[in-house]
Amino acid sequence: MKSIQYISNSSSNEYRFGFNGQEKDPEIYNNQSTTTAMFWEYDGRIGRRWNLDPKPQISISDYAVMANNPIFNLDILGDIIDPWWEKDKKTGENNFCNQDALHSFNVIAISLCTSNDVFKRVVNDLQANKTVHYKAIQIGKWNTAGWGAYYDPPSKTINLFSDLLSKSAVFEETFHAGQYNFYGKEKRTSLQLEFEAKVSKIATGIVDDDLVMKKVSKTDFSIIQNYYSGEKTDMKSFNSSLNNVLEATSSVYGGETKGFDKKESLRYLSNIVKNKDKNKGAMDVKKFSNIKE
Repeated sequence: MKSIQYISNSSSNEYRFGFNGQEKDPEIYNNQSTTTAMFWEYDGRIGRRWNLDPKPQISISDYAVMANNPIFNLDILGDIIDPWWEKDKKTGENNFCNQDALHSFNVIAISLCTSNDVFKRVVNDLQANKTVHYKAIQIGKWNTAGWGAYYDPPSKTINLFSDLLSKSAVFEETFHAGQYNFYGKEKRTSLQLEFEAKVSKIATGIVDDDLVMKKVSKTDFSIIQNYYSGEKTDMKSFNSSLNNVLEATSSVYGGETKGFDKKESLRYLSNIVKNKDKNKGAMDVKKFSNIKE
């Protein structure tokens, strides 16, 4: 019998997690088919666990995994399944994204990728960084603020609250994912992140009735859109419009506007619209040197 050999993982950048969100054990078979959980060692070659289920269930083999249905069921710890349609006992939220919500997200995201240069560049950046998830993976309760989605930095995922998503929600939360990916460990305030996201939406023509947009005039929308489309724009009016967006954003999300550096806060958007090599067909805009702090 051939002995088990230890295979070291020479790639420090290799993603450690695999099937069911569990850590891979490549040293066992020198492949990616084995994963570890608290209560099991899962063999992906045969779809079975090595040990008996510590919490046996009637009519299901003690060696079975996720009740033989890994599409509908979760088993993060390796002891008992959690069907995606049931609510988590601790959080009260659904275990996994329902198909309607995921379909809604994907349809809008694909549409934006073909029509919105900024969104397309953000998605390209996220795809290049495999540690960031730009797709929504779970759904929770609809919150009182009415948000359809939100980006969660710790888990690096976009979480859905509804299957009735708007183009605005998909754009903004995906853009937030791009911001965290771009700025990395740089400290950014909530006001900086939200202000840049709102300006980006306006610049690309995504104007809706969220709490910030309701406080910004159509004139400001037009001036900002004209600037980013490369049209000749009065810079005094442009900076005034940015200030109006900043004040509206601050009134909703909080944060001090005195001494706020608008140019620094729009650095990710600036990088997107100026970098034509990574984003073919990007908007032809002026440099941000005219934006006053």
